[in-house]
Amino acid sequence: MKIAINGSCCEDKFNGVGRFLWNLLDQWSKICIRHEFTVFSRTGNFVRQMPISKNIKYVISRSPKFLKYVSQWEQIVLPLAIRKYGQFDAFFSPIYTLPLFVPTQKNILQIYDVSYLSHPEWFPFLSMTYYWIFSKLSLLRVSKIITGSKYSLEEIEKYFKKTRGKIAMIYPGVEDKFTPNRKEIDKECLKKYKIEYPYFLYVGQIFTRRKVDFLIKAFGQLVREKKAKDTHFVIVGKNNTKPLVDLQKLRENENINARLHFIECVDENDIVSLYQNAIFFVYLSLYEGFGLP
Repeated sequence: MKIAINGSCCEDKFNGVGRFLWNLLDQWSKICIRHEFTVFSRTGNFVRQMPISKNIKYVISRSPKFLKYVSQWEQIVLPLAIRKYGQFDAFFSPIYTLPLFVPTQKNILQIYDVSYLSHPEWFPFLSMTYYWIFSKLSLLRVSKIITGSKYSLEEIEKYFKKTRGKIAMIYPGVEDKFTPNRKEIDKECLKKYKIEYPYFLYVGQIFTRRKVDFLIKAFGQLVREKKAKDTHFVIVGKNNTKPLVDLQKLRENENINARLHFIECVDENDIVSLYQNAIFFVYLSLYEGFGLP
């Protein structure tokens, strides 16, 4: 079977969805050698070295300069590129939506959650509207939907009733390198990011629903009450709160400038060390479908 894949989630930045696709490709390269996978990307600027195998091919399909957004690439450039590179038996999209004119009969869609419908107040109006419209239209072409939890399955069926019977629930796995295996503190990693041990750790994009501001206030209280001793707090992720929450200002207000560290992005090789060196991982959220930091 020849399968085309939207690989744009692995470019420019590496978030949970990009890690999910990377690990799928890594496993498929080992256990699905009879199938051929073609990964289409916008720039080829992958944040992490992609799995290399005889059954995986990477195709760069650049957008014209007047098409600036990923959504435009997905809806216009990607289906043309798929048609250009031959006949495919199926198409897989790991990012919520399908190209409306994808030239394949079998289409598989990964949907992690429908937070843009259950909590539209968390999203900019244009983003929420795009996902609502194109998710609904994508379901007209979808053959199978994959999601990662029973809760997400129920949420998808709640908002898209015609999806009943089309959804497969498959729990996500954990990459082998994240297995706890700390023998000693990685001092070079801590020095690189100017972190002091011991520390609490948060990793993930900072959305309003994840209440990172609550975590900062709670940590500030621990410091004031002298219950945190010499512990620091490391927050890894970009601030994407809507409306924007000024976390830097909050750090100043809590008087914990020297104990709270913001890191927007870390090298892939360092993220494992940050996890293994942490004494606690903290993750507070009102709503998650994917939610595997």
